[in-house]
Amino acid sequence: MLIYKFRITAEDNDAFFREIEIRPSHTFEDLHETILNGISLEEGEMASFYLCDYRWHKLEEIALFDLTETDEEEEKPLPKLRVMAETKLGACIDDPNQHIMYVYDFLKMYTFYIELYEIMEGDDAIKYPRCTKSSGDFQKPVHKILPKEGDDDWEGDIAEDDDPIFDESSDHVSDDDQDMFSTYVDENSPI
Repeated sequence: MLIYKFRITAEDNDAFFREIEIRPSHTFEDLHETILNGISLEEGEMASFYLCDYRWHKLEEIALFDLTETDEEEEKPLPKLRVMAETKLGACIDDPNQHIMYVYDFLKMYTFYIELYEIMEGDDAIKYPRCTKSSGDFQKPVHKILPKEGDDDWEGDIAEDDDPIFDESSDHVSDDDQDMFSTYVDENSPI
């Protein structure tokens, strides 16, 4: 029995990775659930896998659910989207270094990169799929929220229009600012 060994990395976190071993006969839904458990992501969010070329360009989507709408007025029917529960890994993986992008939570678009880096013989005594290595916690990227107009509860640091630091109409540097910059510039420098 063959086993696919995948390495998963996160878009904005170099210290994070997971390794997953899974059979080619498992579905993308099995891989999805293993990722959720291995990274401690909540169930119930939309997610999709994207088969990619070696430069991470998306080639084909494999969705959690097929939400495409059919239009009866169209001459050609829309192509049927592959669904995770119906798509076996072995049916889609044709490259020993297959690249797959996994997007979780379509509102926040958490992106993970999955690379098949080994195909090996499995052990009948081991239950697959499984997460075999784990490094770092997945830190969800922090998105700065801008205040809404008229929001009196905002306590953030916002520069006032009359703040001299952000005065766009002034092209000169004040004497106070010049003193601050001169401490960092060597006057004997050829620049």
